[in-house]
Amino acid sequence: MKKILYLHGFESKGVKKVRHLATKGVVYAPYMDYEENPETIFEETLQIVDKLKPDLIVGSSMGGYFAHKLATHVKTELLLFNPATINEWTYYDNLDIETSV
Repeated sequence: MKKILYLHGFESKGVKKVRHLATKGVVYAPYMDYEENPETIFEETLQIVDKLKPDLIVGSSMGGYFAHKLATHVKTELLLFNPATINEWTYYDNLDIETSV
């Protein structure tokens, strides 16, 4: 059975998407607190990916942005729904996050 990591958007939980994905595999959908822990959320989520080793990462909006960046560190399939676009250089410089792409 497929392991799916679902990353919701900013101020969203993505309940309907999680329910649908659950018909396709085992879904892990952590709460993503983009505002409260911006300094650690990328590394924390990367640790989840390393431990879970999902077959597919699905991201919606801000979750899509994170899924795209996580994929620069791991090999897995991605499905991005309307990924957020922000000034990534400013965002990553402020959080001291490195990507390999």
